[in-house]
Amino acid sequence: MNVSFGKKIYELRKSYNFTQEELAELLNVSNAAVSKWESGISYPDITLLPNLATIFRISIDSLLGFDLKNETLKELKEVALELNRTGKYIEAIDHLETALIKFPNDFDLNLLMGRTLMSGGLNKKEQDFELVTRSLKYFDKALFLDTKGKHKESIIQNKSFALSSLGKYAEANELLLSLNSNKYIVQIADNYIKMGEFEKGMNLLQNHLNDFAFSFASLSFNLAKCFEKLNRQKEALELIKLTAIFREYFTNSGKSNYYNFLVSRDYLDVAKFQLKLGNIDEMFNYLEKAIMHAARFDEDQNYNVSDVNFLFGLEGQFNNGGVKAMPFVIKTLNEEFIKFCDDPRYIELMKKVNK
Repeated sequence: MNVSFGKKIYELRKSYNFTQEELAELLNVSNAAVSKWESGISYPDITLLPNLATIFRISIDSLLGFDLKNETLKELKEVALELNRTGKYIEAIDHLETALIKFPNDFDLNLLMGRTLMSGGLNKKEQDFELVTRSLKYFDKALFLDTKGKHKESIIQNKSFALSSLGKYAEANELLLSLNSNKYIVQIADNYIKMGEFEKGMNLLQNHLNDFAFSFASLSFNLAKCFEKLNRQKEALELIKLTAIFREYFTNSGKSNYYNFLVSRDYLDVAKFQLKLGNIDEMFNYLEKAIMHAARFDEDQNYNVSDVNFLFGLEGQFNNGGVKAMPFVIKTLNEEFIKFCDDPRYIELMKKVNK
């Protein structure tokens, strides 16, 4: 070992955001031992070198001759990435196999090999599932080398896709469910459907669609406020209208449902924005729509999720029982549109809401 070894340990530790205490715990040594290595007072026992190399995702040779080897490693990765970029997967696989002989514990090389094998297997005219199967080993190795879990989600997503490609849908879902994230609901549902669990997949998608309809309203309303600040009034108005039109599809021509309640408020928002822009005729048109949906909801006050368009078969109720839609419409008319109280159209609207 040379005199700069302590500095290398220090630089590697810092690059992975380890404290001396964390590195010591991983190696089962004292904090003082790590401190002495970095200051050059002492060196780690030779039996610790394999563990050190694994923690830092480099080979032992690379650990001992860091500057030179690291440059070589960088070049190996760049060649592999270029071969991938140009679709030369078999050449990339051969190149990575050679690189991994020298650097078996490099995180990037293992992950890149997994992705290359998967891409190579699935991008052929006749898919090569043997290559996809081989990719699983490298994804597992990358997970092992990802000591702080910074890339865990990405690796699991890759591995689950490989498993799905191999028809191992249950295993793929087990991985995706372990992430506990709504980002993968569509993939999970797709796997259920491919497994023949059609209703399970459908219900998952229905719930996701309902959640999306709620979150979309908040997203578009807040984005519209940003557009207003930038004086992009037309785009802001279109966003607010889009929410109302989109959520109106969840109402149906049969029974009323909770979306009639929501859409009545959506159309009030559109009417208020038309007022800001001075589009008075359009404002009254959207007030009519708001009143129509509010009246329809109040006739039945139906909170059953299963009566919402597209959500048939789902159990449960929306948590807003007992609240009518029309009182809010009346309040809004009296507060936001009162200056039109002498307009015949306003008078006609007030007659409708006070029936």
